[in-house]
Amino acid sequence: MVKLIPGDPNFQKLYDSIEKGNLSLTPIFAPVYGIVELLRKRTDTDYTELVEMIRKGRDELQRICEN
Repeated sequence: MVKLIPGDPNFQKLYDSIEKGNLSLTPIFAPVYGIVELLRKRTDTDYTELVEMIRKGRDELQRICEN
């Protein structure tokens, strides 16, 4: 398995994304951070919208990684 790592094309995708300065992580980080803060404050609320934002961000990140 270790011998496969140097030839893994996903590393080049990562390098290219970093070079462009956009890993598309902000759309995931922001709602996760929001949920964490609400949980820390023990806020009783509906997290559906934030979870959906995370799902969309994850889907976009997956799409980027597949290209």
